[in-house]
Amino acid sequence: DDIDNPSTWFTRWTNGGDWTRINWDPHSSTYSFTDSPPSGTTYRHDTFSVLEMTKIIDLRGAKMDDTPIMYFWDHYNIGDSDYARVQIAVQDQYEMTGTPPPPSVLTPTKRNRQGYDYLYDWGSDTSYGVSSSWQNVWSRGPYARVDTWGREQIDLSPYADNPATPLVNEGKRIKIRFVLDALDVASGLRDGWFIDDIRIELRSPLIHSLPFIDHAGA
Repeated sequence: DDIDNPSTWFTRWTNGGDWTRINWDPHSSTYSFTDSPPSGTTYRHDTFSVLEMTKIIDLRGAKMDDTPIMYFWDHYNIGDSDYARVQIAVQDQYEMTGTPPPPSVLTPTKRNRQGYDYLYDWGSDTSYGVSSSWQNVWSRGPYARVDTWGREQIDLSPYADNPATPLVNEGKRIKIRFVLDALDVASGLRDGWFIDDIRIELRSPLIHSLPFIDHAGA
């Protein structure tokens, strides 16, 4: 997603806090996202700004050795005690299958909370154990600063199917969001986070061994 096309970016992204599309600092084409508009201003203190992808990424059809990767371009300037994070929420396996779990299983595992940091029926055992449907998969902490555009990558293979267990599909449906967490210290606020050209692809497609012959007419 280069933010430019289609122009209806707001149907592909849900923006909270101050996240918005801008046209004065793109990596490519015309637009990018930032959490701290307008130009030359810092992000605000005591904010938790969220940019969430509306599309659910279904990795049940991908194998771990396909190496699904999320790439994005960014630059950032993060202040004291603040964080830029990429977070993932995993859909509850019972909600995916539509098969109600037995009562002995339902009570401890059902994802039945709904709130700013919770999604009903979403959350892994790890994330729910620390009071959130979301888990951090990438972060840059206090005083982290990169002034030029650079490409980041996040390995999504832990959410894909394990080919070593062909009778079970461990692939997950996931949601992805970008978060600028500035809830702690009011001093040292900076320019924030700029993001562009987000894409997800398989890094390890099928490669034919040599010699490879295709007669085209056969």
